[in-house]
This record gives sequence, structure tokens and C-alpha cells, in this order.
Amino acid sequence: MINAVFNFATAVFPWMRVERKEKAVDVAISADQRIAMYGRYMRAYRGLAIRGLTTNVTAMETKRIRFNFNRPVVTLAAAWMAGKPVIWHIDGDTSGEAAAKAKKIWERSGAESSLIEACLLAGILGDIVGSVVWNETARTAKIEFIDPTLCSPQFDPHKFGQLKKLTLGYETINSDGKPVGYAEDWFEDRMIATTEGEPTKEYSYDIFGGELPLVWIPNQGVFGQTFGDSELVGIIDLVEEYDHLGDKRTRIVDYYASPRPVFEGVQKGNLDLKDNSVIYLPIGGKAYFLEWAGSGPDIQQQLDCLRTAISEISETPAVAFGQVDSGFSGASGISLRVLYGPLNAKTFRKRATWGPRLEKLMQLALRAEGMEVALEDINIQWGDMTPASDLEALQVLQAKSALGVDKETILGEAGYTADQISEMEEPEEAPGEQTESPEDDDNGNPNNPITGRNSEPDPATSKRGEPNPSQSRLRGRGQSQRPGISNTSRKTA
Repeated sequence: MINAVFNFATAVFPWMRVERKEKAVDVAISADQRIAMYGRYMRAYRGLAIRGLTTNVTAMETKRIRFNFNRPVVTLAAAWMAGKPVIWHIDGDTSGEAAAKAKKIWERSGAESSLIEACLLAGILGDIVGSVVWNETARTAKIEFIDPTLCSPQFDPHKFGQLKKLTLGYETINSDGKPVGYAEDWFEDRMIATTEGEPTKEYSYDIFGGELPLVWIPNQGVFGQTFGDSELVGIIDLVEEYDHLGDKRTRIVDYYASPRPVFEGVQKGNLDLKDNSVIYLPIGGKAYFLEWAGSGPDIQQQLDCLRTAISEISETPAVAFGQVDSGFSGASGISLRVLYGPLNAKTFRKRATWGPRLEKLMQLALRAEGMEVALEDINIQWGDMTPASDLEALQVLQAKSALGVDKETILGEAGYTADQISEMEEPEEAPGEQTESPEDDDNGNPNNPITGRNSEPDPATSKRGEPNPSQSRLRGRGQSQRPGISNTSRKTA
């Protein structure tokens, strides 16, 4: 009713019409716009400012950004995400067979080297595609990541974030050296590959249990949106503005380094120039440099505000840009966690999105290798990149040991591997024990088992096992010779 009245009023009185202009935002509405945004983020990461239409795949004009804060924001986020090794746990795996197989699959897939590259690309673009690849010859599976710029996804409208179909297309070179179009259409039950529109290969997913071996992984997922957000969302314009002000500051410095001279009361041709740059002015003439009158613009304050805004919006600590936070009070564990708190919070949100999708890929890889594991039993454990105080960490481990935590758990938390812990727990041979006594020679001296010759007698003993009274130095801990104390008194003590 209200809308009808408003429409009638605006039709009768045109002056009531309000023209609404909405500014374009970084929301992928179509496939072309999504690919265009991927290109914009990649150029920003490389340090190129866009001049022209951002909805066009090809930028009209670019300018090099000298103060490129986009790069440290993305690289630090990727390192915080996957800088430390991940561990795969399988609930109910008493024998450890499933966990060992998952570890081999992960190592075969490139482990953290592949994961951090995927996190870097996803941090730039906002999305990444994960897939399970089956090697028929070796009968093994591995996890790979695909560039989302090559993919056109279709999602199940009834299952949030689940792929229903994905088309992977790119251009390749045939045997004749000519470019040809290659595409793979991944459906829910099969894959069809085509070259220049002609089918060349087709197979089903029987080895994966009839499930699509692909997952779409958003970098920073928001519930209800299938595509993720780049790490650069919200800071691209700030970085370009910072670079613009930085250029202005440079031009001001250049101007004051070489200011323009001004002459008053002098006509053209009246200057008498001599050697050594001495200028002789006529009577009443005046010469000075053209400089800023009054207080100059506070460019540095605006630059500091922009730098702070970039750090806060991207949830990246200022130390990533080479600055120590003014509130940083020391290297204690609490202060470090406060300093990296925003970055840790962002990383936890991202891992909540990445984790279930990586676990799904691992389930499909295990299934392909003949081991069926429930999805809820597969758990990925991420490493913590937050710097810590070594002294405080040792104090915490000592406190846990006093509470009765077993030694193996404490050593594992200290960073030791299972093999290192096993070596520590092996019983050492007690000092003085010999598994095989060497035979003595005719004089009662033991033979050297290596050279076969008689070993020299110990100068500290006159006979085997008896101390030599001529030696004033005693062996053993706490038995060093000190002035004023004789060997006899020390032995009595």
C-alpha cells in the first residue's frame, strides 16, 4: 500500500523522484566480473594501480605502486595459515594405520609447500579449488589445488558451498604447435574432457564412491556466500591513496632540494652574471627562493593514519610493515598474543572454512586407496605460528610435569618428533658396565680389542682398581684439589 501511494505521488509530482546511484562494490555477480576481480587483486598484489574500468578483464591503464602494502598483508596471512606442519588425526584408529596412510597421502601431495602456495593464491584472489587426483599406474591418490581463474563452478542450491558441476578450461598447444581449447566438465558422477569441442576422454568416479572429487574453498568465507573474500578487500584504495600521498611528499622534497629563484626589480637582460655563479643585481633589485609561506601540509600525519587504517582493516599487525606497535611492552607470551591477536582471529576464521574441506579431500583420497573412514573421524590439526617466550613455555611444561602429565606428551608439546622421543626413552648403558670383557695379557693388563696390543695402565692406579698414592688429583665429580685440604681429609669427608 505504501509503495503504491509513493509510486502514484512520484508520477504526479516528478520533483519527488530521487535518483539513486549505487557505487560499484567488489561483489562477484557474474563469471566475467568474478574473473575481473581476480585480475584486479592479482595486479594489486604485484603492485599495479588500476586506471580504468575495473569490470573489464583488461585494465585500461596501470601505474606502479611504490608503497605496496598489499604484498606483506597477503604473505603474512598465508604464512600464519600454513607456516607450520599440519597433523592428521583419525578418531578410533587404534592401530594407527589410517593416520599413517593419511600422512603418506599428505606428503605425496606436497604437504606444507603446496598448502602455503594455495593459501597465498587464495589470499590474493579470494578462492581456491581443491581436488583429489588418482594415479592408476601407482594406485595412489594425492591432493592438488587448482587456480580458480580457470574454473567455472555451479553449486547445489540445497547444500551450501557444495559443488554440483565445475568446468575447467584453458588453452594449450597441440602437436602441430597451434593453440587449441581444452576443457574438462566435472559432473556429479563423471568427467568429460573435450578438445576444441570434441570429446576426448570420459570416466566415472567409482573409485571415489560416486562423489565429485572437487571442493571449492573460499579464503574468508561468509555464510550464505559461495565465493570468498581476498585479503585485499577494503585496503586496495587505502594503499593507492598512501602511494599518492607518498609521491606528493617526494615531489615536495625534490622541490625544496632545488627551489626556483625569484628576482624582483630586474628586467630581462639586466642581470650581470659573472663566474662562480655570482649574480650582480641592479640597485633596488632583490633575489630570493620561492618557498612555502607559513606551515606546510601535514602529510606525515595523513600517511600515519592511512598506515594505521591498512593495518586495522586487514587485521595485520604493524610489525609486518616494519614498525613496532607503540603498545608493545616486551617479549612476554601475553604481550605477543595481544600483538598478534587480530591476525590469529582472522586465521581461526579461515581455518574453520578450510578445515572441513581439506578433511573431505582426505576422506576421498583414503577411500580411493581402499580405506573407508567417516568424515567426522578425520581431523586436521593446525600449527600455531604465534611467537612465544621460550622461558615461559618451559615453565608451563614444568608445571604440567608436576601435575602428572606423562613425559611423552610434554616432549611432544616441546616440539620433539616421535622418533626423537623414542631415542630419549631408550635405556642407556650404565657407566662402567661392559658387555664383553677383554682378555688380559700375561702381565695382568687388558688387551686393546681394536689394536690387539696391550693397553697402557692407568696412571692414576698402581694396580687394577687400586688408587695410585703418587697422584694428587682425584677423579670424579666434586673431588678437585683445593688449597688447604689434603687428600686424606677429603677422603675422610
